Parts: sequence; structure tokens; C-alpha cells
Amino acid sequence: PFPDNHFPLVICLEVLEHLPDSQVGLRELARVSSDYILLSVPHEPFFRGANFLRGKHLTAFGNDPEHLHNYSGCDFRQMVDGVVDVVWHGYSFPWQIALTRKR
Repeated sequence: PFPDNHFPLVICLEVLEHLPDSQVGLRELARVSSDYILLSVPHEPFFRGANFLRGKHLTAFGNDPEHLHNYSGCDFRQMVDGVVDVVWHGYSFPWQIALTRKR
């Protein structure tokens, strides 16, 4: 493992929704960051709808079977706020992005 406060910026894109416990993963990102963490996850239900319209995962109504968590904007913000400070939270269809800062 990396030492505490090792990286000034940690980037984690499209990973948290795959982890059994996203907050455990986010706490590890915060541990190795000395300052900022950039995060992105699919924005539900829009990501699921986009999958369905493209014909992906039709039997699961567009829901990616590898995603253990589906985050709406409020769910993601609440999960992230529980671990780090949110500097900016926004959307770029079909994702949501957060720039956060270690507490």
C-alpha cells in the first residue's frame, strides 16, 4: 500500500459502483490523498436508460449486472459527504462527477 498523504490528487473514475462497500474504498482514496480526489460514477437512472436505449442489458432493464450500487445524484452526494468534503459536484451525461477534498 501507499503511505498516507502520498498523492496530491487521486483520480477514481467509474470504480466505486463496483465495490461491495464504496465508503471503504473512498476512505482508502482519502487516506492516500494529501489534498484532492476526483470521482465519477454513473448517474442513475439516466445511465440505465441510456444502456436500455442502446440495447445493452435488456433483460435487466439496462442495469449493468457488474454494478453493485446505483447512485442517484442525492445518493452519491450523501455517500461522498460522509467521507470527504465536496468542492464541486456536477453531471456530464450519463455520469456524475465530484471534485472532493480530504478533511
